[in-house]
Amino acid sequence: MDIKRKQHILPESYLKHWLDPATKVAGKTPMVWKFTKDKKQKEPKPPAAGHFWRDYFYDLISTSGERRQNLENLLGKIEGSMARIVEQRIFQKHSLNQIESEELDLFVACMFMRTERMKNTVTSAVYYQHVVLNHNIVQTVARTWTNLKKSLRRGKASAEVDDLPALVLPAPPPAVGPGVERRFRALVRQVKISPNYTPTIGHEVGIEASDPAAPDSITIQPRLTATINGNQVELGWDWQGYRAFLDLCELQVNRNDGRGFVPLTHSVKTGCRDTTPFPAAPVPWQYRAIYHADGKQVGAWSQIVSVTVGA
Repeated sequence: MDIKRKQHILPESYLKHWLDPATKVAGKTPMVWKFTKDKKQKEPKPPAAGHFWRDYFYDLISTSGERRQNLENLLGKIEGSMARIVEQRIFQKHSLNQIESEELDLFVACMFMRTERMKNTVTSAVYYQHVVLNHNIVQTVARTWTNLKKSLRRGKASAEVDDLPALVLPAPPPAVGPGVERRFRALVRQVKISPNYTPTIGHEVGIEASDPAAPDSITIQPRLTATINGNQVELGWDWQGYRAFLDLCELQVNRNDGRGFVPLTHSVKTGCRDTTPFPAAPVPWQYRAIYHADGKQVGAWSQIVSVTVGA
């Protein structure tokens, strides 16, 4: 797969509609005028100039160091849909259907987010999620050790020490300075005062309040999937629209080694991977998941899913 280095903060499909024919010279593309905010200075720029793109701007780096360009590829699909709508519908003065209107809203919402300030906000959010996740992991492990301590002191039966979860924390993303919420609120205020902002756009980027019904804290359960991808197991789950009410998802695995279900991970990101090396002989691995809210498990365990791993 080709790695895309030059990633646009302003799409070329958008910039081409701002080309000034008067700036065209032989053998070259017409220019786009770039103005300062006070409109006192201007200069022509080719649409492929570095002013409109950044190196690997949307890339995500996994904890294993893998470069992922899922976001860049997704934005490319959104831009493609928008280019088609402009050429085939808007320029022809045809009405948009519901799907095309939603695609237009999504494109505009993405344009609000394709800035360096927004990227810094996302970086802050990722680090804050990491801190929250680690906090919950530490609390869970601490409660287990507290129960063991009480058991040893009072003489009541408890789990064997060998079954106690180890404190394993995920690799941290780049750290950010304090004031994450303050920076985010300042950015939201700036977005909302734009004359082009609408509540629909706000819903697309998640900055408009909504009033979803809370989930049933007794019956809610994750919808878990498991598939083999190369030498690892891909686990899929989502928030089912209840992200505002839930903190994280706890996943456990049973590797048929006599230990039963043991902790695998706690995640605030939908989906995760089990990178444990496969055994030499085929064996079924089972997985289950449960949501957490307010520092404790809520709802029911998911249906158990199973995959056979090994040669």
